[in-house]
Parts: sequence; C-alpha cells; structure tokens
Amino acid sequence: MKVVAIIAGIILVVAWIFYVASNAVPSWSSQSSLGITDTYGLWQACRTYSTTSSCGNINCPASSNDNGYCGRLMAGRAFMTLACIFSGIAAICLLVCAFADEKISRILTIAGKVLAFVCVIMGIIGVATGGSAQQVLWQGYNQLNLTAGFGLGIVAFIINLVGAIVSLFVK
Repeated sequence: MKVVAIIAGIILVVAWIFYVASNAVPSWSSQSSLGITDTYGLWQACRTYSTTSSCGNINCPASSNDNGYCGRLMAGRAFMTLACIFSGIAAICLLVCAFADEKISRILTIAGKVLAFVCVIMGIIGVATGGSAQQVLWQGYNQLNLTAGFGLGIVAFIINLVGAIVSLFVK
C-alpha cells in the first residue's frame, strides 16, 4: 500500500468535486439592476426578480457574431469538462495503484501523474476562457461580479495543482 498515492488520489477526488461543481452551477457571473439579478454560468443563465427565479440553457449558434462570447463559452465548457474527466481518471489511477501489484502499479502511477498535470492545464484554460466569456458578456456594463462558479473553478485548479505535485512523490 502506498500512502502517498492514496493522499494524492484523495486530493484529486476533492479537485474533481470542485471542478464538477464549478462546471454545473449557473453562477459564474452576476449583474443586478432595478431589482433584477441576472446570473450566467457555462451552461445556464438565470434571472431573479424579488423571490421568483427562472433559468434556461445558454444556446450558442456557431454563426452568431457576438464579439467572441459563444466561442469563449464553448471553449470554457470544453476545457472544464475535460478537467472534470481527467481529474476523476487521475484520482482513480492513483487510488488503484496504491493497492495494485508492482507491474500494474507502475503503469497506473505514470498515467495518474500525467493525467494530473494535463488536468491542471485543462483547468487553468477552462477557468480563464470561462471567465473571459463572462467578461465579454458584461463588457457594456459598469460592474461585473464573478461569482461562485468562477471561484470554485479557481479553488479546483489550486487543489488540482497540489494533487499533481503530491503525485510526483509517488514511487
């Protein structure tokens, strides 16, 4: 049993939870005006007026001319989804290698380490492009509030980076 592999795997499971939450919540940015609050995530937008809230999916036709919003949003979606997938697989590889025999363990350790660092790259690109899409969306307004989803993405990236660094110590 490899304790360091278990620790790295658990850290990457936590990163996976944060990536999934960040990808799923409809609140990467918000803007309030005249008692109406609009929030936008990577997949959904919501409008809240007093106590009533309604949400809908964000559809991005490829032919729209929208200052790059849809392109950035689609890139953010893609990279955040890849970060979710790769962090989960890396965590599984590292947790399984802690209990596997030496030959299988070596392959899973290498796979887990590589996937952990690939996930770091996917996470930083996903958070950056998702945040950039929100900035383009609200560029005509004076105030942009990046909210929970964006913050969860940053926390996921930081936890993922720690997990990737810890995975380097797995032998």
